[in-house]
Amino acid sequence: MNFKEKRWFAEKDAIIEDIITEDSFSLSSEISCFIKRFSLKQSNDERVVKRYFIPEIADAEQTLQFQQALFHQYDSSGNIQTSNGGMVRFCALHPIPKPIRVELPDMRFTSSNILTFIHTTKQFIVSKTYKDMRGDCGKDGKIWLPNPEARRYEALAKAGYSNIPKVYGIAYYQETPLNMIMEAVRSGCRIGEVFADSLNRLENTDEIRCFADKTARSVAQMHIAFLNSGLPGFEAIQATEADMLRWAENAQNLPPLPPSLQEMGSLSVPLRFGAGMGCLMKAQVHGDLHADQGLLEGSGIKWLDFEGPPAKECVPKDYDSRENLLTDLAGMIQAFCYMAHIRLYEFLGLNYQNPEDHEKQRNASLMFAGLMPADANLKPFIQTLNLWLNQVTTAFIDGYLDEVENLAIQPAILTKWDRNSAREITMDWVLARAAHELRYETYGRNWGWEGIPASRIFQLIRIQ
Repeated sequence: MNFKEKRWFAEKDAIIEDIITEDSFSLSSEISCFIKRFSLKQSNDERVVKRYFIPEIADAEQTLQFQQALFHQYDSSGNIQTSNGGMVRFCALHPIPKPIRVELPDMRFTSSNILTFIHTTKQFIVSKTYKDMRGDCGKDGKIWLPNPEARRYEALAKAGYSNIPKVYGIAYYQETPLNMIMEAVRSGCRIGEVFADSLNRLENTDEIRCFADKTARSVAQMHIAFLNSGLPGFEAIQATEADMLRWAENAQNLPPLPPSLQEMGSLSVPLRFGAGMGCLMKAQVHGDLHADQGLLEGSGIKWLDFEGPPAKECVPKDYDSRENLLTDLAGMIQAFCYMAHIRLYEFLGLNYQNPEDHEKQRNASLMFAGLMPADANLKPFIQTLNLWLNQVTTAFIDGYLDEVENLAIQPAILTKWDRNSAREITMDWVLARAAHELRYETYGRNWGWEGIPASRIFQLIRIQ
């Protein structure tokens, strides 16, 4: 099997120096599965270890035979003993309908997971197989950043949180997720489309502010569901000095800016946490909450993709995935910022696919943030976009804080609750999120959008 051709193989630039079978088990009499340990030499000559879940049959996850064997194990709620004394556990949360046929999604991006859509006797469901098992990275005292998604879904399901797809079952190898069966959300509308569409009706923001409030309240309800799940590691605890140092460091190491942005001065992201210093708590969060992670189904929102950051970095073995709950707000707030900037680009007739427009986009973002003079005929539109951004952001933050107080979960955020402090800390997390986005725009794609997070950072720093 040519692993580098597989879309789930995360180290496509690495040299595979060795592959060994670490463990194995039989999913059925016809399907054997392996835990393979890859010794890799990366493009920077660094050597690491990766572990992958690999069935004996190539691309087995996309076959009805494999899915039927999985479903049978869930139905029996069985455990499978592995060849090396390990255990594969199939945790069924609800009865799973009988699979009839599989349907492969159109996936145009790289992922270490395999999604298989399954038609059953009752409804349409998704089988998500986790290929990258993370864990040991080959460095003393370090592991790959863990994947908390399955446990987060399990926690929300056990707490009765309604704003996620129904989870039917989760399979674990030891404590590492291998597979999750869940309801398929048959919606073509992401909540980001609702917010973006409102930018075409800027004369009245009442409706979109109400939607921002509703969205925010569903996030607060997610947070209390985590706290009420009873699962270990989901309770709120006080953040340590090491946590705050790590959070501050994560906001640094910014990439070099294009020349037009460099003229604004040197860029740094000081996370001060204001009056919250020493009062910050941490608990489980979504991990990468933004406007494309929520789907509209009927009158409700279904949140997806609880993995958090990709496993590109090694972390200490005692790594704790809990964060301050206000970090989830930052991703949504920055999504609003992106929408407003992109609407300005569209108004100016700029296209990210045209390299000649990239510098114009950067300048437009500087105008949006008030860091570069705008033409007189453009100023009113920029002012209207900024008004939309401020109103939607305020409605979102207020909706979240109101629901937090209704649910009485303030102590899970700050040991000494103060709404103004919570607002200030939220904007610190927005700074951190913008730093993450600036790295992504610089290294992850070449669309000329660096000006969106960069101008946001310059703008917020000047306000502080």
